[in-house]
Amino acid sequence: MPSIEFKRDLLFKARDRGSFTPDERSQIDLFLKDIGPTIHTSDVRLEALPDGFWKSLLDDSRLTATQRTVVARYLFGMQRRSFDADTIYMTEVHNPVEFGSTLAMLGNHSPNCELHLNGRWYPVIVHCQFTEDESKLARDAYLVIHLSICEMQIERRFYVFRDLFLDETGVSVPRTVLEILQSFELRSLQTSPADYNLRLVKAERQSRETGTLLLVSGQILLNRADAWWLGFESRALGTLECPRKAIVEPELEVEENHRHYYARASSTKEGLSRLPFVRLFCLEVKRYIYADVDDLSPYEFDVDSLDRLCLPGDMLSVITRVFETPADRVFGDLIRGKHGGVVILASGNPGVGKTLTAEIYAEKTERPALCAGDGRTWHDSERSRTTSPHGVCTSDSLECGIAVR
Repeated sequence: MPSIEFKRDLLFKARDRGSFTPDERSQIDLFLKDIGPTIHTSDVRLEALPDGFWKSLLDDSRLTATQRTVVARYLFGMQRRSFDADTIYMTEVHNPVEFGSTLAMLGNHSPNCELHLNGRWYPVIVHCQFTEDESKLARDAYLVIHLSICEMQIERRFYVFRDLFLDETGVSVPRTVLEILQSFELRSLQTSPADYNLRLVKAERQSRETGTLLLVSGQILLNRADAWWLGFESRALGTLECPRKAIVEPELEVEENHRHYYARASSTKEGLSRLPFVRLFCLEVKRYIYADVDDLSPYEFDVDSLDRLCLPGDMLSVITRVFETPADRVFGDLIRGKHGGVVILASGNPGVGKTLTAEIYAEKTERPALCAGDGRTWHDSERSRTTSPHGVCTSDSLECGIAVR
């Protein structure tokens, strides 16, 4: 494993943030002792520190895209197996305890099965846990999958009932491990480590490009804020023929009690299945979504669209001058940081091109355009924004906005 350079402050903050065992704490302190106050950066080999330390480091938003992808690949990446997993999948078992014991032979440090989610198969780590009776004998088993999707973590449980080992007449029959997995929408591991790790790295890099406008051309996941215990729901959004616009936004408006921090459980022994999703804000449904990195593509701005806009010469000249003025020269408020741009009110009868003008200047200046009007301004199902009777073309990434009346 090659070394990677980190700032001294990042390493020490990760130590203070994490929750470690005494042995892990001693190992970390011994390593950081050699990084004195005069040393600003240090090359670190990932295997030199426990996994819990790197999980704690992922909570730091100051990591560069390269640093984040290397650490995520090390923690959640898929490894090649040194044994024949097909033999384990095809092993016959007679009860839930035998099934769980056999499945455990696949290991739990790297994906051992694939989960069907959002129309795709994702490699995940499936843990098998047992319940005991009064005599401390294992009686039943259930499967647990810990999914990590951007800033959220979801736990899925599947109980392995005994009737799965009965035929239609109630007679006990053996089942293969694969047959039991398929009853829970799981399958054997078929994705190659190279392909999955590449998608994981692409997702981590894309998630750090905050404010980038992308096109979404597939199904997405939505967080059920009104029923958070149910996790995510899958919905169709865009297609290849009609993609939707969305802005990359990894952290904005994430509630504290719904955010997963790696540092709080950095020493957990159970594997976490990181999925290659990116958190975005969809400009058309006005809601945060989670899209697979393979369903995202760059948006190409039509910078020549201004040539097709028909406006009076003096009006066109004024508006163009305002939008092409650098942001640092746009007049703000008397208090620094209180106001960040110019708002232009476009007034006129319906159909004269107010909204079209705003959209064209958004394309010209290569900024995302957020259009909200006709009572359709909403953010999520349980907490609607203030509804405006006027259309608004604006965005968090815009220094200028046009309000259409």
